Amino acid sequence: MTGPDHGLAGRVVDLPMIAGVPLDLSAQPVPRAGSAEEVAHAMAFIASDASRYVTGTGAAVDGGADA
Repeated sequence: MTGPDHGLAGRVVDLPMIAGVPLDLSAQPVPRAGSAEEVAHAMAFIASDASRYVTGTGAAVDGGADA
């Protein structure tokens, strides 16, 4: 038996590759870039037994940008 398929969609994550890039995130509910740690927490949840009843879904880790 295979496990359920999940997706994790990040938006703007504060990593060195975007350092110095001008970003206007003021229109999203959480008006800042996410941290790698915040994305990792979402990934850890999806990979854990705590999500055993979650199936076939995608998690938007985007500060509400797609809300």
